[in-house]
Amino acid sequence: MSGNRYLLDTNCIINLLNGSSEDLLPKLKDAGWIGISIISHLEFLSFPGLSERDKKLFYKFLDRINVVGLSENNLELINKILEIRKNSNVKSRFDYFSHC
Repeated sequence: MSGNRYLLDTNCIINLLNGSSEDLLPKLKDAGWIGISIISHLEFLSFPGLSERDKKLFYKFLDRINVVGLSENNLELINKILEIRKNSNVKSRFDYFSHC
């Protein structure tokens, strides 16, 4: 393990579960910690076109990572989530996901 820590956004989750993240997967294999925020958890599961197969795959994924909750005291995490959201377009990734 490299000790690197990764907080994945919804785009990364979608790409991983679609098998379309060849550049990210090697990094995650040696990670010391992998997590997602509760926001990404909810975003993924709230997608209207999500199939039962996709849900099952997502729950298997959740067994291997940490889901980080939020409170007003989690300023560092909240700021990181905001940075990720500002630099990505989750809606377009959901559109892509629904067509795969």
